[in-house]
Parts: sequence; C-alpha cells; structure tokens
Amino acid sequence: MARLEPTWMYLRRLYDLPVLSVAGTLSITSLIFLISFSTLAAEVNQNKVQQKNNLENFALSICLAEGFPDGEINSEAFSAVGAYVELGAYPVEAYEEVSELAKKFLEKKYISKNGESKLTVMKCIDLSQSSELSAIKDKYTRHI
Repeated sequence: MARLEPTWMYLRRLYDLPVLSVAGTLSITSLIFLISFSTLAAEVNQNKVQQKNNLENFALSICLAEGFPDGEINSEAFSAVGAYVELGAYPVEAYEEVSELAKKFLEKKYISKNGESKLTVMKCIDLSQSSELSAIKDKYTRHI
C-alpha cells in the first residue's frame, strides 16, 4: 500500500525546494493557506457575479411576463421568473424592488418609427441594462 506524503513534502519535491527548517515549513504552510484563501475568494466572487446575472435575467423575465399578459410569452417568462428566484440568493426585497422597477420601465413611453409598436421588448432589454437595476444589484450584493 502506497504511503501518502504530506502536502508540504510534495510541494517541496514538486518545486525542487531545499530542505527547510521549522520556520521554512511554516512559510510553506502559510503559502498553502494563501493559495487556498485566494482560490476561495475567487469562487466567492464568481458566485456573486453569477447571482448578479441571475437577478438581471429575473428582471428581464418579469418585465416580459408583465409586458405580455397573454399567451405563450407570458407563460414562458413567468416560468423563467420562478427559476431565477429558485437559483437566486438575494433577499425577497431585492426581487420586489426589481419587479417594481420593471413596472416603471413598462410605463415609459417609447415611440417606434411607425408608431404602431409599444416596444415592450426594448423596454425590458433597457431595464436589464439599466443603472437603476445595477443599483439594486449592488445594494443587495452584500447579502449573498
């Protein structure tokens, strides 16, 4: 049965490090800790970015659902809304604020060239890229 060597010995061999005293061993231990900590910090940051994207997608979905009250788009959009809430880590208040913001964007008057379209999809895209939505994401990011 093969015997596993301690991590510090493996790293010493891998990087061709000289034999170290106890102080040197502590330095390697500190290095391992720092590498582990930076990896964890990167994972936490990646999770926050993903959560912000999910809230942005929630905003787009709720806007489309409210903007198209009948039909297949409404059904699909509300399904997406539910999925993004389930995937989300934001508090309920964040989703409520985003829903209210979506209603405000849908109330805006956009005028198409031919004057026949409400440009609902455009309003929803603008919402998902808005500074107001960014402010909500930033406000609640500390909670995730």
